[in-house]
Amino acid sequence: MTVNIAAVVTALVGAVVYQRSPLAAIQLLWVNLLMDSLASLALASEPPTAELLKNPPVNRSDPMITNQMWANMLGQSSYQIIITMLLLFLGPKWFDIEPGHVVEDRGENSVHYTIIFNTFVWMQLFNEINARNLHGETNIFKGLFKNPIFCGILVVTSGLQCIMVELGGKAMHVHDNGLDGKYWALSLGIGLFSLPWQQTVNFVFKILHDKYNLFQSGYEKTEASRRHFIEEDIDR
Repeated sequence: MTVNIAAVVTALVGAVVYQRSPLAAIQLLWVNLLMDSLASLALASEPPTAELLKNPPVNRSDPMITNQMWANMLGQSSYQIIITMLLLFLGPKWFDIEPGHVVEDRGENSVHYTIIFNTFVWMQLFNEINARNLHGETNIFKGLFKNPIFCGILVVTSGLQCIMVELGGKAMHVHDNGLDGKYWALSLGIGLFSLPWQQTVNFVFKILHDKYNLFQSGYEKTEASRRHFIEEDIDR
């Protein structure tokens, strides 16, 4: 859902402003293949842990997508949208390159849009690590290397992305000569920042949840009410 939110907004903004999406149809198909198939398989292979037995029971009326999950998705998609918009509108000025829509109007594939595509995918791949944890955990790498399927799929998809950008050419709607090292460093650095950004999202959510009692689940509200009545009985 995170990747879909960011991809739809990016495509809509590009279509409205420049009459073309910075992410080509084949690139969106590639992102969906990575996230909806390979990443789903990787996350589904996560083994159960003993900590699951310590979780409170889940009320059958509670939604499948928890408030923490909504915070994760909206927090990460907001980061991805902001980065993509900055690259889309300010990237040509920052990197002294020709705007993507101008190059593609000539029937060529641009460095500009290739940077956006590569950065967008790496944000998804690093966020895949965040998606292993759904309850605001601090140590997102806990148990990571105990799951060889997840690690293997992450390595394979990363390698495939490198091949697509450097050798994809017209088939993947990327620049014929791929990207220079500085643009690769930029894409990887922005993608990597998804990890500390998730900790910021967790921190803000925890403050709103614990201090201001916002975004509480049905179970937590019931428990809070029960404790309140018990405390009133004790006072009486």
